[in-house]
Amino acid sequence: MSIKSVSKENVKFVPVYSNNREDEDPLWVMIHPLNRMEFDKYAKRTKYFQKPGSRGEWDSNALEVQKKQFIDNVSEVHNFIDADTNELITSIERFYEESPHPLIEEILQAILDISQMKDSEIKN
Repeated sequence: MSIKSVSKENVKFVPVYSNNREDEDPLWVMIHPLNRMEFDKYAKRTKYFQKPGSRGEWDSNALEVQKKQFIDNVSEVHNFIDADTNELITSIERFYEESPHPLIEEILQAILDISQMKDSEIKN
């Protein structure tokens, strides 16, 4: 069996979060798989630095890089509704900022998962 490169096609992803997949009209996103070069681009942006005036405390911009990675690689969001107005939210940045944390983490994990070889493509 030969090894295949990462797909260049976007993938529709329906999160499991809050029994979403059981809904008649579930929330779904379109995500872009990352190749090695794209992974490296985000990794190189991540910086670790010592907090000014602290004794051995470190900080990083990892959350900023994670947000950039999410916004860059989620191209569409469907069926996400504003809790106050019941209007659809289609902005990826607003979706990132207003979604429950576990939902965003699930989508980030999906981006990583579709960017790796599938189990059927790994020779034991």
